[in-house]
Amino acid sequence: MERVDVDDKCRFADDNTWLVQCWFYLRLRDHPDLNYYAYPLDLCAEVDEDLKVTKVYRLPLSPDERISNEQRPFDLERIHSTAASEYHPDLRPSPRTTTKPYQVVQPEGPSFSIEGQKVSWEKWSFRVGFNYREGLTLHDIRYDERSLFYRLSLAEMFVPYGDPRAPYPRKAAFDLGNDGAGINANNLQLGCDCLGRFEEESVQVMSLTVSLTIQAPSSTSTPGTMTPKAPRSNCPT
Repeated sequence: MERVDVDDKCRFADDNTWLVQCWFYLRLRDHPDLNYYAYPLDLCAEVDEDLKVTKVYRLPLSPDERISNEQRPFDLERIHSTAASEYHPDLRPSPRTTTKPYQVVQPEGPSFSIEGQKVSWEKWSFRVGFNYREGLTLHDIRYDERSLFYRLSLAEMFVPYGDPRAPYPRKAAFDLGNDGAGINANNLQLGCDCLGRFEEESVQVMSLTVSLTIQAPSSTSTPGTMTPKAPRSNCPT
């Protein structure tokens, strides 16, 4: 059964009133990891802080169009194969089976060492941190005991949508400020995201537990204990 998902991508002020732009997407299948962004609808709504819809308009679909209130049916030709737009293995064709096995080993163990939050490798050393907004942070980065950086982190990831026509200039995502890299982090899994040996450190951010992973190849790997944010089913078994 089809349904519509709403994404509130932009917040702005108009006549001293805060408004939110809502973008609509068609969900064609009932799957929690469906990529509904592959089926955008040509609708946009502006909603005020009292959740009252103040404006609804049609979005341009071709280079010569502008926003309008023209009524038109959904173009069924925009529905395409899941192989072209989906990422979850349940929604895609079976992966190839012709590749040869790939093994990475380091019989003598890793070259790095970990003491609490401090990671040392060759002449490098740094401390690992984590927070809700930025995700992974690095502190006191040194080379041969010489201080290079006090703190390193990803400050923001700004995603502007390049169409200059209204309302697209306001459709800009601040992925860290609006959503948060830490709260959207996934735990890595041995054999899927990591090969060989890895070290993990669980951190608690509000009600979210994630594991920081530092990896090195090894011939005697053990998966360790993980507490993922949500079950993942997109890893090979």
